[in-house]
Amino acid sequence: MQERVEVCLSMAAVEWSRHLMNDGASANRVMDALGLAAAEASRWRAEAGGGPPLRPAELVECLSRPMAEWLPEGEGVCLLEAGEPTAWTQEVAELQGADPLLEVQQRVILTALDTLQVREDGERQYAELRQFLIDHPLALASEVRARLIPLGLAFSDCYQSVPAPCLRSMNGEDVCYPCPRCGWPMSMHRRTGAMRCHAVACVAEGVRFGWLHDRLVPTGNKAWDARPVPVAGRVRLTPGLWRYTVLPGLWELDLARRLRRIPGVEVALWPRLDLYDLDVRHGARQWRVDVKDHRSPRRLLELLRQHPPSVPTHVVIPDGRRADLSLLRHGAGPESLWSFETCSGFVRLVSREIRV
Repeated sequence: MQERVEVCLSMAAVEWSRHLMNDGASANRVMDALGLAAAEASRWRAEAGGGPPLRPAELVECLSRPMAEWLPEGEGVCLLEAGEPTAWTQEVAELQGADPLLEVQQRVILTALDTLQVREDGERQYAELRQFLIDHPLALASEVRARLIPLGLAFSDCYQSVPAPCLRSMNGEDVCYPCPRCGWPMSMHRRTGAMRCHAVACVAEGVRFGWLHDRLVPTGNKAWDARPVPVAGRVRLTPGLWRYTVLPGLWELDLARRLRRIPGVEVALWPRLDLYDLDVRHGARQWRVDVKDHRSPRRLLELLRQHPPSVPTHVVIPDGRRADLSLLRHGAGPESLWSFETCSGFVRLVSREIRV
């Protein structure tokens, strides 16, 4: 599907979500986004022989259905889930610099940094906060308050009630099913009843479930196990913190675990109050690492150029984005202080340099 169609649809979904959440979206801006997206989707359907034109009101109904159902060559993902942009939608919107979830996440993190940078043990507390958020996409409200209040963070900026599409009644109480990969409550498809995570990476890892005699069974390519958790007294992380703290944090933690298996290697996460992601050391050797997972390598290069490093820094991308390495390396140029590797490639690089 053409990138312009994807972008227009994602922008429309973001604007419609802001309208639903009463987040200050102007009526004209919402209608302009819906009108443009409907026109682009209709043009694509006409060119591909995939159905009649879509009116903006019809497009609104389609936003919560997998695009493959109503667009030729469409992705098998929804643009909205429970009225919120999915991770796929956010990835595309991010390329246009129109990502309200990122703004919320940045506000929370900056508040924490302002509080902790003046504390003697602020670096340790910041790392503990990041670890807590990654480990607790679904958490007891009492535990969340105990963690956030000393840092001056607002509860509502970080956590919210588990929404209705994530709930299922079991033995007289509401339960949800956390994603077995990222821990955020999965949503139920309103038509098929299937349960799956919002995250593109989780779906790619086979996190899909269906019902068999009131039991959730995996339908993806891996035998993931999803278990019900009572929602009483529990809250979920806000979409912004889940999207921009938990999901990249999973890659960061996985890389740290793999590096620590190398004898003599020490890894510190989010050093110097998140100046970079991983500080990797072996004796006198040091590697500075930023872990990045971006849909567009060109956009990643643009973001990196905005904050060039003063010392050599390794940008590590997920193994599944190996095809982006050539463009990243060529785009950065031979004089760049950035170097690029996949997670597996960087582990091999450290092992090889230690042996030299």
